[in-house]
Amino acid sequence: IQLNNNLQSQLYIADPFLYKYNKQNYLFIEYKNNKNKGVIGCINLDNNILELQTVLERDYHLSYPFIFKYQNNIYMIPESQQSNRLELYKNTQFPNKWVLDHIMIENINLSDTTLFIYNNIYWLFTTENIRNNKLTIFYSDNLFSKNWIKHPYSIKNTSWRCGGKIFIKNNKIYRPAQYCAT
Repeated sequence: IQLNNNLQSQLYIADPFLYKYNKQNYLFIEYKNNKNKGVIGCINLDNNILELQTVLERDYHLSYPFIFKYQNNIYMIPESQQSNRLELYKNTQFPNKWVLDHIMIENINLSDTTLFIYNNIYWLFTTENIRNNKLTIFYSDNLFSKNWIKHPYSIKNTSWRCGGKIFIKNNKIYRPAQYCAT
């Protein structure tokens, strides 16, 4: 496998999310652009030459490209904490065209948000205030709600931020985490 020059020059790559589309495997990641700002990139892993293409870039830092399918559409909830809101993007041309579809929560600093749908309830596991690493959970009965309810359960000063898709195995729910203590 060869790497193109753009991929070889990247020094910082983080928050990998795999997604299968039309029998092809894609890797969505955060990487730093030439302005040292986080943007969302994508690599088709089934190509002989791996090319990194930027698929989502804003005036503020983006990372943690949580990607999922919902009602025959593909969505992404990237970390957009510098915008002080939680954004939901809809794909219009895979993998590189994304439009802002919905502001899920405003006036809050959230990082590494992971959506989990269970018993027709939409759960957001996230880190509130990255300096304190507070695990916070929100829920709603509608993905496109503007009124997410903060669950009373939270863990303050945890160093275990979300690290991927939540999954069920043997009737147990697992939340992958990344250890972020410094």
